[in-house]
Amino acid sequence: MARDYLTEIYKVQSQGPYSLLGWSLGCHLAHEVATLLQKDNQVVSSLIFMDGYPLWSLYKTMERSDKDSLCAMFEATTGSVPQHEAEINVIELQKSLVAAGHPLAGLEQDTFEHILAEFRDAPSLLSQFSPGRYEGDVLFFKASQRYVAGGDYDPQLWGEYVNGSIITHDINCSHDSMLGADALKTVGPIIKKWIDHSEIE
Repeated sequence: MARDYLTEIYKVQSQGPYSLLGWSLGCHLAHEVATLLQKDNQVVSSLIFMDGYPLWSLYKTMERSDKDSLCAMFEATTGSVPQHEAEINVIELQKSLVAAGHPLAGLEQDTFEHILAEFRDAPSLLSQFSPGRYEGDVLFFKASQRYVAGGDYDPQLWGEYVNGSIITHDINCSHDSMLGADALKTVGPIIKKWIDHSEIE
């Protein structure tokens, strides 16, 4: 999967420096893409993680249903989950995105189905992953509202796979709402400052 991303990145930008950001499963993908870029002697100027952790033993025990995936997607895109179970479906999700003017509102239903499948299968994919080692610092955003028990949600766990500092910012949000408008009001300026500083270096 990471090599597929790398292929697409090279189509858009054939030479570094590169800035990479990932949320949840995307942290692992961004980390792997960064290590692949460095193996290609490319410069990665920024690597940014949003609440993703190398918790391999926890991922092996996590199971996500289609409903769990829908609830996570509702919160990640609209900031809330419908109170009535009958409203937790792809059609209602699309309606909510249209009403909110969300960038994903124009996606077709089959595309949503693929995204939901990725939400559902992410823990299984992560449990089989063995990361390399990234040379450089990482900017990490940690969700302070934690709903899933059983894991040591410590950004410094990435230290085994990062040859550099892990600079952490706690964000007052849940994991699934970290890409919501409220969280991004805090996260956005920090990311901009980080990338601007990295590009100067």
